[in-house]
Amino acid sequence: MRLSIFGFDPLAKKSNPVISKDTKVVVPNEIKKPVKKSFFKFALLKNKLVVLFIACLLTFVSLIIYVSVNKGFGGDKVVLESYDGLPFNKSKFEQGVFVGNVTVHWEDLLRRYEILYDNSPENWSNLANWKNVLNQVNSEAILQNEGARKGLFESKDNSTLDPIKVNRARNYFDSKGKEYISGEAITVWFYNEQVPSIGLVPAKETALKFISDVRSKILSNEITMKSAGDLISSNFSLSSIDPAYQSNAYMKFTYISPDQSVFHDDYLDKTMWDLKAGETSEILTGHDYSGDAKFEAFFIVLKISEKTSSKEFPFKSSDQIIRKRILEGYKLEL
Repeated sequence: MRLSIFGFDPLAKKSNPVISKDTKVVVPNEIKKPVKKSFFKFALLKNKLVVLFIACLLTFVSLIIYVSVNKGFGGDKVVLESYDGLPFNKSKFEQGVFVGNVTVHWEDLLRRYEILYDNSPENWSNLANWKNVLNQVNSEAILQNEGARKGLFESKDNSTLDPIKVNRARNYFDSKGKEYISGEAITVWFYNEQVPSIGLVPAKETALKFISDVRSKILSNEITMKSAGDLISSNFSLSSIDPAYQSNAYMKFTYISPDQSVFHDDYLDKTMWDLKAGETSEILTGHDYSGDAKFEAFFIVLKISEKTSSKEFPFKSSDQIIRKRILEGYKLEL
């Protein structure tokens, strides 16, 4: 991580108005008789009711205009399906088309169409629009089918397309349902963009001693990785070697795929994948860059909390699952 600079804009104090002793205060000769308290309350309540009634009336009129002009009193379905020129035969979707164990109906396509496109005869008759609709519905059906196969929900309920099940499946296959690695890292920098005032060699020695002591406590189960990060970030003496020592102290990474990077240093990414679940790394030396120049910049310790293999989870993402299933024939056609 590069040098972090934090700036704080102080709040401007508001000055209280002061009346000078020389200021003349003009008092009117006649003062109107105050309104009776009970009458004032009634008048105020009456005004509020009038305003509320007008606001409700305007809202109701606006709603009537919107529904009648844009949607139709029978809903989108009635207005849209009254258009001529649908560029494909929808009869098979009215009966239901299977994608695995998921049945896609005409209503599923219509709902997606209404989300994607404006209500117009031109959009309705555009074949490219419907192909886009079909591709999206096809992908969702594949994910729901895969979620049922994985046991995320009961397959007996897996008959019609359900957005909630689709989202559950997508979230799963983009996190736990793929090959991934999760863990934590603690870091002490000794060269953050510029040589520390105490000198590079003393800074490196200071950083190494501190992180060595902290790592020993981690290995003996005295502290967790998060507590180790807190020890680093609370040690003000480290500010002499890294002005951003607090933000650099600790990091947690989750559900990282093999094709994703956590660090700017490729060596650390490779070493991370060489570790086993539950394993704490040796003290590693990380590198930073200045243009094409690469130089040692910090010490880091990694600990892996979770790790899955490609044998357990052959897919890297939900998109990869969709592409593979389409190649296998899970593809809807107009």
